[in-house]
Amino acid sequence: MGLLLALLGSPARADTASGLADFQNGRFAEAFQQWTEAAAAGDSRGALFVGVLYDTGLGVGQSYPQALDWYRRAADAGNATGMFNAGVMYDAGRGVPPDPARAASWYERAAAKGFGRAEYNLGLLYQAGAGVRASRTRAIQLFKRAADHGITAAQAHLQELGVQQPSAQQQGRRNAAASARAGDPAMADFQQAQQLLLARGPADAARAADLFRRAAERGNALAEYDYGYCYEHGLGVPRDLAQAYAWYQRAASHAADGAVRSIALAAVRNVEGQSSRAPAQGAGPAR
Repeated sequence: MGLLLALLGSPARADTASGLADFQNGRFAEAFQQWTEAAAAGDSRGALFVGVLYDTGLGVGQSYPQALDWYRRAADAGNATGMFNAGVMYDAGRGVPPDPARAASWYERAAAKGFGRAEYNLGLLYQAGAGVRASRTRAIQLFKRAADHGITAAQAHLQELGVQQPSAQQQGRRNAAASARAGDPAMADFQQAQQLLLARGPADAARAADLFRRAAERGNALAEYDYGYCYEHGLGVPRDLAQAYAWYQRAASHAADGAVRSIALAAVRNVEGQSSRAPAQGAGPAR
């Protein structure tokens, strides 16, 4: 989860852009070839995207160890999202045993580049004393930075830690940094759901799925995608490819960002390939 972020960021070079075009049109093997070549030429985003394909199993056999290897290659080339995704793999125990200390190390590298999600996740580790020595001061510092970078869920943790609310001027800056998403309850639910999934317990997964549903019903495209992912993989809800298909399709129709739309459409095609039970084109999710 959370890997939609991997397709956002700076403009792609030619080979990487060609791979994105192939990916958008469901040509995952061709995208894999383009991105592998781009990575060989030193493009960190190419390496990142190859990792995404291994992580999701699109165009290649799904392999979490391979995904982690490619995320690390992207990270070593300076890609902050690769650093964050590597941290998530260690945090969630995907392809490796859970290792909060290594997760913290990767989050630290991404946070040093101003990556808000890494600042937030690292703050959680410092708050809990997981993989690092517990530090209220450090957790507060990281949550403040994450809030400044548009991670609205960080504010709830600041309140929990007894930190005073920001001034109107400070809040205005945070609202601008969040691109009008700060204070959005759908984004708050989405962020909380992402963190619950990292806990990996059945009750956490069920709660995460419910939060994704709440955010998705408010029209949050990222949550719509992740709610579909929950249905596709049976995370917190019974596995249901028809529901997965419908929510992926809804995410594709609501996504303002072209890259988010691309990965949602790719998920639609992937589910179509798994089952003939997918609803007709244009059908919406059940309520």
